Amino acid sequence: MGLSSSASNLVYNQSIDVVYNAILNGAQVVKYKVASADPINHIICLSVPISLFTWGEKLTVNLYTINDGRTSVIFNSESNLGIEIAASSRNKKNIDKLIKAMSNFLNVQV
Repeated sequence: MGLSSSASNLVYNQSIDVVYNAILNGAQVVKYKVASADPINHIICLSVPISLFTWGEKLTVNLYTINDGRTSVIFNSESNLGIEIAASSRNKKNIDKLIKAMSNFLNVQV
């Protein structure tokens, strides 16, 4: 992971399908475009719009079933261009924004 990306890993007590759908709903709320969504492999690729400081970002979400039916989610946001001035903080904010939006659908505190 370089200067122009950020990652986070969270575990949810819900099934993988419930969390998958919460991510898709959360992405819609925060206006991230779904570039691709694979319900079989549980991978979602989102496109984050350009801003005043960046040329947009790619946010990839990988979901895995773990112990007792819980779901592990790995979020990775990276800039569309190489190193940008606000890339690191912007990528972290992208992930945090999506986590907050999807948490509303899961009824969990962030």
